[in-house]
Amino acid sequence: MDNDSPLTLFMYYDDDQTYTIGSAVQVWIMVYWEADYYDPQTVSFRAGNRDITPVRRAEGRYDATFTIQQSDLDDSAHVYCWGWAIDGPPPAPSVADSVIIMTKHVQLDFVFDDYTREFMAPVDTCDFELRCSVDGTLVDPDTGTLYVYGMLQGSTYKRNIPMTRQSTGVYTGTHRTPGFNTTAIWHIFAEADYTDTGGTLFGH
Repeated sequence: MDNDSPLTLFMYYDDDQTYTIGSAVQVWIMVYWEADYYDPQTVSFRAGNRDITPVRRAEGRYDATFTIQQSDLDDSAHVYCWGWAIDGPPPAPSVADSVIIMTKHVQLDFVFDDYTREFMAPVDTCDFELRCSVDGTLVDPDTGTLYVYGMLQGSTYKRNIPMTRQSTGVYTGTHRTPGFNTTAIWHIFAEADYTDTGGTLFGH
């Protein structure tokens, strides 16, 4: 992108709203040539991995509207959005801007109990705790929605890890390395839903 170009782009959305999966979002895109609104040759917008076609409302003024999907969320459960303005093929000016749409979600935090060894041998076990919270308050996920599993790196193989509830929002489990593993990397994941007065929240 051309940082010295008179072409500029600015994006914003209503960050006073609370967003979650299923929420409708409107992002405004403003394009200027120096201090004046301007229509470049191309205006593009992307939410997560999805391309959304902006709608022109007036010269240099566009908006992109979409409904938040699970697949739009990054690892922090937020939606990363990009906007581009391009005024023709290179070397024509081009600019970009981004916004991060914060979503209300179930926060899932792992705590590993005094596990300091760098490697686990086959059939070794590792105890851990999982804390589920919403806005800093521990909560129990909806019945049947808590799913914790180990996934072998470079593979689609998953192993379910049974969890035991200790108190509100606090669960414990044990990951055991299979005996057939001699060299492998395991990743532990968690998913959960929680329904409050505003609807169902998701976490992963």
